[in-house]
Amino acid sequence: MEHFTKAQRKKINKSALAEKHDCTATYITLVLKGERDNNTDLAKAILKDAKVMLEIFEPNQES
Repeated sequence: MEHFTKAQRKKINKSALAEKHDCTATYITLVLKGERDNNTDLAKAILKDAKVMLEIFEPNQES
């Protein structure tokens, strides 16, 4: 299960992801923390978009 650090989660706009994926910001947080399984299409899409957001803020780091 993949998860992001607290610092990385702070950089990710959870409200924007929630609106895009038609879910709650709480669900986004749970997925990013690794507290929800990432085997669904929705969770996979959220993780993919979160990685894209982090590439903007952390271009030289791998997440």
